[in-house]
Amino acid sequence: MKKLIFISLMIVGFGVVFNGCEKEEDPCLNPFDTISGLAEANYDFGSCISTVGLLDNQYIIKTQAEFDELAILNNNTAGCEQATPTPIDFSTYTLLGLYADGACEVIFNRNLEKDDQNNVYIYKVSKVECGACERLEYSMNWVLVRKLQEGYTVQFVVE
Repeated sequence: MKKLIFISLMIVGFGVVFNGCEKEEDPCLNPFDTISGLAEANYDFGSCISTVGLLDNQYIIKTQAEFDELAILNNNTAGCEQATPTPIDFSTYTLLGLYADGACEVIFNRNLEKDDQNNVYIYKVSKVECGACERLEYSMNWVLVRKLQEGYTVQFVVE
């Protein structure tokens, strides 16, 4: 009987040791960009539009006029001649962009928080680099957010 209890305790002990600690899932196994906080959606100009010519690392686009001033170019690929960016309702949304880069395959996690005490929005892009190659990946991390509150600024952070 003591032998049976000892064996039972050993089995339970091994179960606790080997399964008792939760391990975080490796984000590289599911390599998709994410959004969180007040960020409502990623914004994609599409494969026919290039934003490579942009000069600034940070953008706050509140109006259609500001959007139209972006240095975007149609790709010369066949079928892209008439391409236009997806329309944005600037009476409802603001478009934020924050440049970040990394090596090999990069996952960009985009988060917008609001600090009412300091009248600031904090747009943070954290990145997870997967692999060990030397290829540079980059993104302007465009996100749509609800129209920013008047009198607030935006603080941009890349981690």
